[in-house]
This record gives sequence, structure tokens and C-alpha cells, in this order.
Amino acid sequence: MIAVAGVDQNDARVSTSNAGDYVDVAAPGLAIEGPSTRGRGYVIDAKGGTSFAAAYVSGVAALIRASYPRLPASEVARRIKLTADAPPGGRNDEVGTGVVNPYQAVAAILDDQDRLVPTETEQLAAPTSAIDPLRIVRLVGIGGAVAAAAVVIVLLVLMPGLRAARRRQHEQVGRS
Repeated sequence: MIAVAGVDQNDARVSTSNAGDYVDVAAPGLAIEGPSTRGRGYVIDAKGGTSFAAAYVSGVAALIRASYPRLPASEVARRIKLTADAPPGGRNDEVGTGVVNPYQAVAAILDDQDRLVPTETEQLAAPTSAIDPLRIVRLVGIGGAVAAAAVVIVLLVLMPGLRAARRRQHEQVGRS
């Protein structure tokens, strides 16, 4: 479990957000664009708060899980906390260990003592998978679309000839 606070564009806690020694991390929680309450497009919320930030942190957890599907929930939370951008002066009651950093949460290497392992570039590229699980689906979809287009083209080309043949057949039956 992760306790979340909301911050504004300057990484300062939003006044409507939680604060206390229980806060683990912070995330954007002000001026977040979302669906209009009236169902007509999108609006930017001027009040903000913890609920916006919690959704953001949930998204970061989903990114971690997508990259490391076997990682237990406790390790996902650990990654989020350890890779957050720390506030000046270190942990505090307003933003916890800092503002979540989605890239670092996915790409950083952590040692068994909760430290970031330095790398040559300080960050690693996001992992890529050599296996594309949707490749077959895409190929079948493309093949089906091409086949359907070919059938339509053939019908469009043959239709005038078929109509003419049908007329000739009717004319011959009418003459008999």
C-alpha cells in the first residue's frame, strides 16, 4: 500500500491534498485534464488533490507491473518510493520520499539495500521484448482486410460483365 499526496506544477503540495508522516510519495494533483462532469469533452480541474495523484501513482504501478509481471506488490511499492525525485532536504510530511518518476520506477536498477545502482548513463533504457504477443493478431487482421478488399475489387470489376451476361440471358430466354 502506498499513501499518496498531490503536488502542483512546482512540486509543492496541493492545499486539498493529504499531508502527514504516513505520506509515501507525491504525484501531479493539480491542473489535471480529465473528462467533463457533463460528458462534453475534457476540462482542467482547478482544485485537484489526492485523488488525482493516486490515479497517477496507480498508472506508474501498472507500468512497473507491465515491465516486471512477476514482481510482488511490495516490490512495486518499493520501486515507486525509492525512485521518486526526492525533495530538497529529504523525506517530509508533504511529499513523502518525493514526486514519483515513472521512467526511473521502470528503468532503474535497485540493489538489495534499497539503493539505486549507478549505471554508465545513470538510467537504463526501458526494457524491450523480442516477442510481440499481438503480432499474429495483427497479421491475421491485415490479411483479412487485404482479402476483403480484394473481394470488393473483384466484384466491382466483374459486376458490369455479370449484369451484361444476365441481360443477354434474359433476352435469349425472351426470344425462345
